[in-house]
Amino acid sequence: MKICLVSHEYPRPGSTSWGGVGAYTFNMSHALAGNGHTVFIIASGNEPSREAEGNITVIRLPLNAPKIITRRTAAQALDYSERVRDCVRALHRSEGLDIVEFPDFGAEGYSFLAAALTGPPHVLRLHTCLELVFRNDSRRWSRESRGIAQMEIDAISSAAHITSPSKFLIGLTGGIARISARSVKVVPNPVDTGFFRPAGGAEEAAVLCPGRIQRLKGTHILIQAIPRVLEKFPSAKFIFAGRDTLSGPDGGSFQAHAESLLDTKPAAAARFTGEVSREEMARLYSRATVVVTPSLYDNFPNTVLEAMACAKPVVAASVGGIPEMMRENEAVLVPPDDPEELALAINALLADRPLREKIGQNALNAAMTRYAPSIVAAEMTAAYEAAIGKGTMSCACR
Repeated sequence: MKICLVSHEYPRPGSTSWGGVGAYTFNMSHALAGNGHTVFIIASGNEPSREAEGNITVIRLPLNAPKIITRRTAAQALDYSERVRDCVRALHRSEGLDIVEFPDFGAEGYSFLAAALTGPPHVLRLHTCLELVFRNDSRRWSRESRGIAQMEIDAISSAAHITSPSKFLIGLTGGIARISARSVKVVPNPVDTGFFRPAGGAEEAAVLCPGRIQRLKGTHILIQAIPRVLEKFPSAKFIFAGRDTLSGPDGGSFQAHAESLLDTKPAAAARFTGEVSREEMARLYSRATVVVTPSLYDNFPNTVLEAMACAKPVVAASVGGIPEMMRENEAVLVPPDDPEELALAINALLADRPLREKIGQNALNAAMTRYAPSIVAAEMTAAYEAAIGKGTMSCACR
């Protein structure tokens, strides 16, 4: 098949700026190419370019807007979606695309989907639209952000076929946009099990929290749990690996807010790395004793998949799509927004090496049997074939 994936976040080589959509697109494109498909990526760049590597061709369009979506105007979002539309149509004329996939986030498919233009069959991939981000992150709406959010909702409602990593996200998105039950297929995110894999070198009592420093990611919940962990494990270290966001009080730095919650001793135990490269992220997983995802909201976090592929025991909040990701004894789930329960779970794992190894091995088995690139790519190919009329799309709806 000739498949086009749209994501302005698709990273350049060596980039550390990997959003969730960019990570998904990178992993899925390589998974599909590994299964023999020809893949085209429409991404953003400083200048127009076209780069080919094996079965993957990356076409970059100038974004002409800030990379952070909440700093864009609705007019900038519309302008970029129009250029994406024109690029898709030109690519279809020259290559004969079988399918094109758009993300919900950023409204990149708005001009193609809302106008109901002729062209290749399409699929829209749910990640988490702006409306859900603002609802769960205590953000203040601006007129421009509202405009972009409405464009996303219009694009979702216009999509003929939709995929989602979780049933949870389908139900939540269905509450704000029209989704036909027959149009939805659950396909999990893949994880690069060749890159993220078990490695030696784990430190004693090293607690890793990967992902953005953000309210909805629950950074502050782990911050509040630190004193309880230090009571049992005074030498414990806490590494927060991810970029800061403006989800703090009054739209300020959330990292600054999180650090303000720490007393002197807990502050000495916590380290914020900022954005790190993919290679450094793999090294951080290898050194971690426990990986923590304390989210207040999450759909299907790549960080959890990466930790599982590295055979690390995960403590995660039982929210969103996270419970759909693992089965019994593949992770430890705790109630959200509960620092005490979070600390108890971390302490239990730090105190019990055999338990850590058991959960880590179970997690690795799950990553290899359910989320490996070739397996997920085959599931996604079946969804694409259903969208173009070559198969039957099974449903997962509210």
